[in-house]
This record gives sequence, C-alpha cells and structure tokens, in this order.
Amino acid sequence: MKLNRAQEMHAETAGEARAGGSHYRAATTMWGEVNMRESFWMLLRREAKVTWVACGAFEWLAFSYFALSSVPIILFAEHLQHPWRMLAWRAAVVCVVLLLCRIQARWAEISRTRGPSFISGWWHFWRHWYPHLFFLY
Repeated sequence: MKLNRAQEMHAETAGEARAGGSHYRAATTMWGEVNMRESFWMLLRREAKVTWVACGAFEWLAFSYFALSSVPIILFAEHLQHPWRMLAWRAAVVCVVLLLCRIQARWAEISRTRGPSFISGWWHFWRHWYPHLFFLY
C-alpha cells in the first residue's frame, strides 16, 4: 500500500519522536509550540518579553519598590542577621508576581479566541487581587 506525502511525513515525525526521546518532547511541549531550532535562551528571552509586556503599572511600581528597598538591605548587610535570606524572599515574591502576570496574560489570550471560561476568570481574579495578599497583609 502506497502512503501519500502527509502520511509519510507523519510516520517520519513519529519515528523522530521515538528516536529523539526527551529532546523532541521538550521542544514540542513547551507552551504548545513546535520549534525545534529555537534555543533555550531565545525561548527564555521571548517569554521574558511577553511577561514584561503583561505587567501593568502596579507591577512596575511594586518592582521599583522592591529594588529601592533592597538597596538599604545591601548597604547595611553587616548589621542584619540574614540579609541574603531577605533578598531571596523578595526575589521569590517578584518571580511569583511575574509568573502570575504571565499565566493571566496567556489565559486572557485564550479567552479572546475561545470565549470566556472559569479558568480565565480565575486567573483574572488572582491577577487583580494578589496585591491585597502580598502588600496589605
């Protein structure tokens, strides 16, 4: 039985997936895109750019506050018991905020194409209410 070109390409791709193993799966599953030639650093740069664009004015102010209030911690580190732990917690909070902004932006884009859903509303809620948890508590 003769295969048409699409079936041949499918069989070839399936063979590469079995032969290539984890490299192929990692390249095809990250954010649902198939681009095996893109390096990790290019992907990281693109995701950072998308995440930064997803941040609003409040995040820029919060990150500025974290940066400015970290300067005295660094300057007076010898007088503090655990200055690097304090800076690590601040960096962790910034990473959580960036992750939250990225996830919400992704689900907002999905809801624009597919229509609103519970999950997109869930992330919209947390994106706009996390300041109460982090900065008012």
